[in-house]
Amino acid sequence: MMLHAIDTRGWEKSKAWCVPTAVSFLVGIPLIHSHSRAAFIQDKSLKEVEGVYASEALLMLREQGYKGEQIKLSERYSSSPTLGRFLKERTPYEMCMSLMVQVEDSKTFCHVISCWQNFCADNWTMKMVRDKDFPHLRKYVTGAWVVSKL
Repeated sequence: MMLHAIDTRGWEKSKAWCVPTAVSFLVGIPLIHSHSRAAFIQDKSLKEVEGVYASEALLMLREQGYKGEQIKLSERYSSSPTLGRFLKERTPYEMCMSLMVQVEDSKTFCHVISCWQNFCADNWTMKMVRDKDFPHLRKYVTGAWVVSKL
């Protein structure tokens, strides 16, 4: 698997939410579709959605024929690793697979990104960026999933 280029037709890039953007990077669906699916899952209009949870991201992946297998961070780390540390310490399997990673954005919210090999992408960058140059390397990882076909 790999990360796909983002198809922004029908959507304003500056207003993309992190979870639908991560799903679009992972499975290649247009942003308008992933955002619409997130609103549908929450039974809200697009304008009413204030955030999308990782559990909803897993539902969105499943709808597209993918699954997310959670990486058990507690078996590797005594406390949450920074994104930079997590990326450096991935297993060879995790390195070649696409990952959905949740990092702490604030005390009440998390931010979801996509990673593959030496690249990361999110709704801030809107493109694949070398992991060493990614803007969130000092944030703490709170969850991670290996994404693959069902």
